Amino acid sequence: FRSIFGWVWASSNRVEGIISAYERLEDNNLIIHDHFKVYLDEELSSLVYVRDECSYEDVVPQIWLVHTIELGGNNREPQYDIRHLWFEDYGMRFEGKCVAIVPLQPEYDIELIRTGQHNHVSVDNIWISSYAGRISSHSAEYDSIVGDEPLFHDVYDVYLGKDYDSLIYVKERCSIQTLREFENNTELPFFLHVFPVSEEDLPEHRRQLGFINVGFWFGTNGVFSDGRCVTTVDLPDYDIAAIQTGQYVSHEDQHVNTWSQNSFSFGRISSHSAEYDSIVEDEPLFHDVYDVYLGKDYNSLIYVKERCRLQDAESGFFLHVFPTNEEDLPEQRRRLGFVNSGFSFGTNGVFYDGRCVATVDLPDYDIAAIRTGQYVLHEDQYVNIWSRTIDLQRQEPKQLTD
Repeated sequence: FRSIFGWVWASSNRVEGIISAYERLEDNNLIIHDHFKVYLDEELSSLVYVRDECSYEDVVPQIWLVHTIELGGNNREPQYDIRHLWFEDYGMRFEGKCVAIVPLQPEYDIELIRTGQHNHVSVDNIWISSYAGRISSHSAEYDSIVGDEPLFHDVYDVYLGKDYDSLIYVKERCSIQTLREFENNTELPFFLHVFPVSEEDLPEHRRQLGFINVGFWFGTNGVFSDGRCVTTVDLPDYDIAAIQTGQYVSHEDQHVNTWSQNSFSFGRISSHSAEYDSIVEDEPLFHDVYDVYLGKDYNSLIYVKERCRLQDAESGFFLHVFPTNEEDLPEQRRRLGFVNSGFSFGTNGVFYDGRCVATVDLPDYDIAAIRTGQYVLHEDQYVNIWSRTIDLQRQEPKQLTD
């Protein structure tokens, strides 16, 4: 059809598509605010241009510019997609507004969008604006997530990468507002404070603080993929005691966190495990959620979970140690017959080479048996997740019964 103004025409199907796209727009997906507002649609596959109180002069006879830059890959140079478009081919006017939809190239990994209008007679730019941030049909970063559960949930869910050498930040049903602070039209930066196990791994000028800041931007580290925002950052190559991360805005010369979380309860992240190397027997004492081994001097227990998920490390561990001689117990424990050497993964554990490894020292006396497992607190009651009891003679560790 052709509108009463005589300058905008479209098929009925395209009209329905444009109106439907407009009605589904969310302010959070606004990426450019200029002469036109420019949105990413909810599938992140098209640009939607909107101008309120639009007139003939706002769209005709100007030519629209849509420039995108494809990421280089497989030894290719970056590819530049430069299109000069007419509004009447992609848009329409209704309810006093001008609305147009321009599809992005779905097979491309786009890292920059530059768009605007220029006068086709004078070739002067009327407006031009850019948005930086990858848009992709896939995300290798997302595919590398090792656990079903993140380290923590917040504006972003934060996961450990498959080799525990990176963090993966994921925002489902991503909105542009999670990336940008529109009052100043600036991208929200991420902070990542990494606390090493050994202070000597820090540069000397950072030792007083106790951490380094591995800050980054979504524009350099992130990708829009399959309706989500995914960004990754490498962790330093040393044993990590804890991390603290989030995003912030600058306000009156101060950094104000928009969200912040820390992993102080999750245990170390390491490229090696002396605890795991100390296992002396080929077979564990028993198999369960964790395999439990005797340490090489028979004075400790080593808990190992292969293909570890973070929720496997969240629950507390109990360890009831029954001595051969009751007199080795503190007097107040003799009625029970054991001591509880319980611990948490946060204090005793390490993420290492795709597994969780925790160690706990055994008391320095002859042990008749141990009972160990994990528990959760449910309605003010301790509920065991798993539990095993083993008869154990310290001098003859292979003589075991379950």
